[in-house]
Amino acid sequence: MSGRAGRRGIDDRGVCIPSTAKMMVKRSADCLNSAFHLSYNMLLNQLRCKDGDPENLLRNSFYQFQADRAITDLERQMKVLQEERDAIHIEEEDSLENYYSLLEQYKNLKMDVRDIIFSPRYCE
Repeated sequence: MSGRAGRRGIDDRGVCIPSTAKMMVKRSADCLNSAFHLSYNMLLNQLRCKDGDPENLLRNSFYQFQADRAITDLERQMKVLQEERDAIHIEEEDSLENYYSLLEQYKNLKMDVRDIIFSPRYCE
């Protein structure tokens, strides 16, 4: 609701603009995200207390609730992305696999040569 409250002792009443109130009722609520971050100090304080249970603290936090609630949506997104990945058709896939294999062999040989050159036996 928007408007202006009356000034104490001066105004008899305040002013309210109902169109804003109607808009606030109709629109959805703002998203609320947890700002919980476990720090070392928080963990040590939990361990120091007799009844402290850091695992319970995490398990019952709003952050964990939001993470658990997001799992189903993330799994759905993962399934869609996997289906998209499986639908991709690469022409001459065998040639690409062969090229990648040769590239890996080249990298390994290059590292072997470097190791031989910089080995103590070769430097003498």
